[in-house]
Amino acid sequence: MLVSMSLRGLVQRGRRTCWWSFKGLKMILQPPNWEQQRLEIRGPAAFVDIRPSHHETGWIVSWSVNQGPTHFDAGSRWFSSADLQSAFGLSDRTPDPSDLALTKRFGATCLQRDQFIRDSDRLCLPGPTGPRDTGYSRWISLEVDPEVRAAVGRLLDLNPLGGTRAAPSCTRCQRTTSRSSRQPCGHPASSESWPSGRPQPTSSSRTPPPATLPTA
Repeated sequence: MLVSMSLRGLVQRGRRTCWWSFKGLKMILQPPNWEQQRLEIRGPAAFVDIRPSHHETGWIVSWSVNQGPTHFDAGSRWFSSADLQSAFGLSDRTPDPSDLALTKRFGATCLQRDQFIRDSDRLCLPGPTGPRDTGYSRWISLEVDPEVRAAVGRLLDLNPLGGTRAAPSCTRCQRTTSRSSRQPCGHPASSESWPSGRPQPTSSSRTPPPATLPTA
């Protein structure tokens, strides 16, 4: 069956995903930068960039679509690692249960409102904001092929939680652990590597050690 390349959508296995564009087939994964934990997917007039967030956890997914000589659409969203798994085909879970009705409305496998929508291997960013959102021309389409899926999987293996902050180390025994307020050894986390905004114990607030009784 012949399908016009100007038709928005893809006829596959008897289904038509009306919000996905054939231009997504031209989006190609670039050589990954594993040292910076960064992926880039490019097409003739669009790109998607995935990099760790500058916060404690998560990822920044940004995109740009050239819509003509003088106009382009661009945006970015914060993704958790679970969001990234759902968007790029490593999981079919809709992160927010309240979006399940929206998933059915758009005929998608999974979605996150105003973040992503995916049907099988057809992904759009940022996806719908509500049931009546038909602004498909502002979305960027790409195909989540096995190469893209594997690259995102490796990215999450390298940095399961995302983010660029180093895990805190103990101020006494220098033992590195996960991002928590106290170490397995019971000592407080180092304030130098701990995210700002969370109170740290100070010398004046710590309980003084018990007095040592003289021995006979």
